[in-house]
Amino acid sequence: MIVIYRPEWPENFQKIVDKLKKICIGLQLDVQHVGSTSVPNLAAKPIIDIDIIFYEALDFLNIKEKLELDGYFHNGNQCIYGREVFKRTGL
Repeated sequence: MIVIYRPEWPENFQKIVDKLKKICIGLQLDVQHVGSTSVPNLAAKPIIDIDIIFYEALDFLNIKEKLELDGYFHNGNQCIYGREVFKRTGL
C-alpha cells in the first residue's frame, strides 16, 4: 500500500540508527536511509529501508548475530552477490 509522505519517517529512521549503533557497539559501521521513504514528499510504502555498511568482512557474522538477537531475520542475498538482506516485522 502506497501512502502519502509522512514527516515522521526521518525521525523513525534515526530511532533505528540509534538502536542499531547500541546493539552493534564497538563495530565500525554506517547506517543509511534508502528507498522511497528517504525521499522527502514522495509517496511510498510505509517501510523504512536501511543499508548497513560495514568495513571488515569478518564483522558480518557479528552484525548478523546482533540483528537476530534484536528480532531481525536473515533472508539471504536475494540473488544479488555482495548483499545480505534482513527483515523484521514490527518494532
